[in-house]
Amino acid sequence: MRKKRRSLVAIGKVISAHGLKGVLKIMPLTDFPERFKERKRFVFYNEDDDVVFEGDLESVSAGGDRFILLKVKGCDSRERALSLVGTFIKVKEEELPPLGEGEFYFHQIIGLDVYTVQGEHLGRIVDIIRTGANDVFQVKGKKEYMIPALKSVVKEVNLKKGIMIVEPMKGLLE
Repeated sequence: MRKKRRSLVAIGKVISAHGLKGVLKIMPLTDFPERFKERKRFVFYNEDDDVVFEGDLESVSAGGDRFILLKVKGCDSRERALSLVGTFIKVKEEELPPLGEGEFYFHQIIGLDVYTVQGEHLGRIVDIIRTGANDVFQVKGKKEYMIPALKSVVKEVNLKKGIMIVEPMKGLLE
């Protein structure tokens, strides 16, 4: 096993085996699922960022609307595939596709301290909930807040300072 690596970003999680020949059912953790077809090699990590398996791409296909079916060399049985359930496919941060101005990856947003435009500290972003209309930032501090990811609410994101400035709409903080 290799030592822990820094700046790794999960792009998928193995949720089950598919069939008998080592195909993995992957839940994508990315807005860019096409990256699975573009990658030649996949590295699987446990929760502690230890490498548990590596393999070259054999095939990839859609497993319905929300999943990807992935076959990698060296994972040739259902038992081997089941042993990878719960692991994460991760990439180095520098391998991520560039985003447009004002766009951020989830891993960049989670952990930011949230302040109102008046300077009140609301807490820290602990999760991002995807909804049909817009994402929602789950903020925990003295209280828990659900802050919609809307330009009318989020006034500034400063990754260098580790902060987000919001102008809550009426009733949001009550």
